[in-house]
Amino acid sequence: MRNTNRVFLSALSLPISGILAIVALLLRGPSAVPTDPAGWAKASYVVGQYGMLAAFVLPLPGLWALYAYLSNNRVHRIAFVAMLLSFWGIALVLPLLGIMAYVNVAFQWSCHTLRSLV
Repeated sequence: MRNTNRVFLSALSLPISGILAIVALLLRGPSAVPTDPAGWAKASYVVGQYGMLAAFVLPLPGLWALYAYLSNNRVHRIAFVAMLLSFWGIALVLPLLGIMAYVNVAFQWSCHTLRSLV
């Protein structure tokens, strides 16, 4: 019974990460790259970008718990392949989101510097 509760609590990270991704997308806006330089400096864009990072990291324990739950059934091979593909997909997206989140500070600084010069 105790392990079932742990699996359930870990699996809750899947819908929570989905909700967090929707909120982050609403904060950030539909475009991942703002067209105007002032768009990079908005606080909502920064919070949305970090929210997207968290939304991609948060489901990892849930995916592991889902695999642990399904590994005792006859679908254990499909569950293992699905877990690996999910991990690989997340691993491919995270560097891009990280670069966009941390480079944003340099863009904010440059926009502020350019505005003060004009």
